[in-house]
Amino acid sequence: MGELYKLAGDDYEGVFQRIAADVILQQAGNYPAPQYWKNRTMVGIEMEKSLRSALLKAHANCTGLMLLKIDMPDVYEGAIENTQVVIQETTTQAKIMNSTLIR
Repeated sequence: MGELYKLAGDDYEGVFQRIAADVILQQAGNYPAPQYWKNRTMVGIEMEKSLRSALLKAHANCTGLMLLKIDMPDVYEGAIENTQVVIQETTTQAKIMNSTLIR
């Protein structure tokens, strides 16, 4: 622990924030953009595991991680939103057709 103290001085919070930012940015690159919509829970769990491992090396503990906001380039975000809209419209049309057949 002495090495961490020498490196951090009194700024443990800053060290932990830098570790967290590095791990999250590194992990963020492991997933294609649609995965953040389709498998957000799994992505968060994997990020938390990596963060917990990195912080343990600095004698800290990660008790949880919440992905509150995910910033993506507008092109990706727009494409994902358009895809979701098409899926919802297709589902709605299928339900309308099914209810028409039942009537």
